Amino acid sequence: MSDTQNLEQLLEALMDAEDPKEVRRIAGSILTLDGSHPAGHLALWELMEEEESLNSLGQLEKALAETRKRFGGAPASLYDENPLTEIYGALLMHLAFGFHAKEELERALAFAQDLVAFDDEGVYPGRTVFYRCLLDLKQYDRILEALEEDPLETPVGEHARTLALLETKGVCDETMEALLNALSLDTNLPFLILDLTILPEEDEELGAELEETFHQAVYLQTPWTETQERASFLALPTLILGSLTGRLEQEDQEALEEMLKDSGLEDGVARLQAEAAARDADEDPDERDQWAMEELMKLLLPEGN
Repeated sequence: MSDTQNLEQLLEALMDAEDPKEVRRIAGSILTLDGSHPAGHLALWELMEEEESLNSLGQLEKALAETRKRFGGAPASLYDENPLTEIYGALLMHLAFGFHAKEELERALAFAQDLVAFDDEGVYPGRTVFYRCLLDLKQYDRILEALEEDPLETPVGEHARTLALLETKGVCDETMEALLNALSLDTNLPFLILDLTILPEEDEELGAELEETFHQAVYLQTPWTETQERASFLALPTLILGSLTGRLEQEDQEALEEMLKDSGLEDGVARLQAEAAARDADEDPDERDQWAMEELMKLLLPEGN
């Protein structure tokens, strides 16, 4: 068997390997045959503990440079059949999140921007760190410009739009409409951002969908709670939504009642709560969410929006 055939087999085995010892062994074998192969260096980096991995981002930058060298730039598309295509995306992802964790925002943003440009289908969570970097850098106009060019409508992007509008235009119908659109894209997300959701115990799995939502909430929580104005703007619609969908604990319901005083919304919310109570107790949660969001939009937006 030639070295090329052996390398191909090792790369396939690496993709299937789960045991850390096996991953380390296969990665070592790959690097024995090809000392600069990005897949081997990435696999070894992913085995590191968090502190060591953050101190070793230079290793990933070298692997990314080697990947680009072998491509002659970047992959032609997300679905380029070259086995290094997936490695390219993973390297950009780890570098973006890694440099954000180190608070090196400009460097994180550069890698995140490359990842978003490469991934036009949202396979990688690049938009989460991309919009978080722009929020941290307070580049609100750039957020709005990026969203105009982004082919995907995502919860994290629409939350970033809302925050950008809140900072540039203040509380207005346009900002509220952006927020309600963001909530409609993932109704669980605002409850996680505001710590209104009771998560499973540590030894229980979140499930793939909720895990993705939780990851987004981690990156949106700081921007949303940076000021009282931001937190309050998110909290009122979220609490109303929660009261219509059975998500609120008693103390959260009391907080909603306090927020509704002098808001001019008490009668409208009371009417919707009565309608919610009359609905089928076994109603599909997604259908209940859809109904609640439609009613919330009627309640909080002027007619015609």
